[in-house]
Amino acid sequence: MGGANQSTCSPPKPGVFSSSLSTSLKFGSVRSHEDPKTNQIHFHDDSACIKCTIDSAEFTSQFETWISGSGKDPLFLLGNDNRSNVQFHLYVDDQDELQIGIIVSKSKLGQSIKDLMQLAGIPQAF
Repeated sequence: MGGANQSTCSPPKPGVFSSSLSTSLKFGSVRSHEDPKTNQIHFHDDSACIKCTIDSAEFTSQFETWISGSGKDPLFLLGNDNRSNVQFHLYVDDQDELQIGIIVSKSKLGQSIKDLMQLAGIPQAF
């Protein structure tokens, strides 16, 4: 627990999903904060014991592009360790307010992604 700019995003209430948000998605309560020592954003799904870490600059750039665009498709960010990811989904709640549901989950990269990461010179943490 700790860090700068800490917040918690509660999962969407059942029945408040927009038609574009699948009810099969498993949203959890996600705690997030910035670690100023490492310049990273941490997303924690404490109930599932999963943490996803994203470089602050990368998160800010990707999130700003996504939220200022249509936000229609989910934003999917692979964690720095390549073993976790965080997904952001826009929906309209029962108060007609635009909200974000967040999912933090584990990732297992397939060979096609590993090959392209190698081609692009992206380091893989395995």
